[in-house]
Amino acid sequence: MNAGNSPSTWMRNRGTLNAPSPIQAALTSAATFTCGTSMPLLIVVFSPAHLLVAAETLGTLLFLALLGAIGGATGGASIARATFRVVLWGGLALVITAGIGRLVGRAI
Repeated sequence: MNAGNSPSTWMRNRGTLNAPSPIQAALTSAATFTCGTSMPLLIVVFSPAHLLVAAETLGTLLFLALLGAIGGATGGASIARATFRVVLWGGLALVITAGIGRLVGRAI
């Protein structure tokens, strides 16, 4: 190891070459949230009223599976494991939310 490739040089260069942009992070976050909310809203708009709860639940789980697969592929992880993890925890969150709504007598 020499002065040109020492850890301190690498960290110094890494900080200046790959510094995150707050504007880019904010725009990416805004785009992600916009895309993430579009599918459930479209399901509400186009589903018949008597099938709304089932359609929303199924559509949300399918969309979570798609997002898990995209995340796994983007991050270089196992697509199947990433999809399973996102659907499992997202589905659990749906069940807990519905259970709380049933306990308090309100649809959440």
